[in-house]
Amino acid sequence: MHSMDYDQIINSTYSWFSLKKVIWFLVFFWLAIPILFVVPWAIEKQYFSENMNWAVYILYFLIYVAILIGFVSLTCACLGHRKLKCAKPTNHQFVETILLAFYELWYIFIWNIHKSHRFTQLLLLLGLPLLYFYYLFNPTTVILGSLILFSVAYLLFVIHNSIRLFFTVTVFYNRDLSKEEAIKEAWGLTNGKFALSFFSIILVFGVVFVMFAVIALVLGAIANIILLSRFTPNVAYEVAQTIAIVFAFGPALVSYYFGIIEVYYQLEQEKVSTNRIKRILTRRVLKPKTVKKKATKKKVAKKKSTKKKAKKKTTKKKVKKKASKKKTKKK
Repeated sequence: MHSMDYDQIINSTYSWFSLKKVIWFLVFFWLAIPILFVVPWAIEKQYFSENMNWAVYILYFLIYVAILIGFVSLTCACLGHRKLKCAKPTNHQFVETILLAFYELWYIFIWNIHKSHRFTQLLLLLGLPLLYFYYLFNPTTVILGSLILFSVAYLLFVIHNSIRLFFTVTVFYNRDLSKEEAIKEAWGLTNGKFALSFFSIILVFGVVFVMFAVIALVLGAIANIILLSRFTPNVAYEVAQTIAIVFAFGPALVSYYFGIIEVYYQLEQEKVSTNRIKRILTRRVLKPKTVKKKATKKKVAKKKSTKKKAKKKTTKKKVKKKASKKKTKKK
């Protein structure tokens, strides 16, 4: 019977507080995330001159890439903290990670890995736009009910595939595999453990959301009190809320990664233990047969040896009888 240590999963979302290395990621995140939101807003308001737009877009792209590299580094740091193997991120692996994300989306939304479910998912995917098109021109209850049924069924497929392939990037860096192998291993990791994986991931999201809400409320209240002396209540509230969300999102993101890596670790340990049990059972099943074969071989060998001994004895007796007869004749 499979089981998960939910207490350990909850504790892992807070275990990073004592790590000094994570603080550098938080500082980088707090500096980079506001730029990602401020730069598009400034471009929309036309605060930059047209001659400098190319430099702004390049800077924006570089910051976006840096954040993605930061997420990859955080994944590897969480794996190392849990004493799991992790390949050092390289430029090639980073490009492979981006391609892996598209591979994962392909197998989630379009091409189901399970062959028996693939045809059904494709029918639902093709049927949804057709039913929506028919409903626009002929809005009957039958078509509406079919559209809702198709939507719910397709959504269930997407949720199932998302959970089954949730740890693809983690497997990719933990085992240093190719894109195709990482997808297959992630699918096999959650084989027969969909419910455990689903509830564990939901638990991590719930714990992280509670922590995010508490930090955002506390920081928002403090920032609102400070800003009230310089701004109107509405402006102070909006600015304080924005600052609180940005600052609270960093610790929540780190907690999410630590919690998810803990879920991955427990699933990996569960897989290793089940493989050991299977090996032990196969050995126990196969050993009696080999023992029986060895016992039968020994019995046959003993019978042959006894027969040979008996033959030798009879031949010796015959030789002795012949020798005695020759002696009597000579006399």
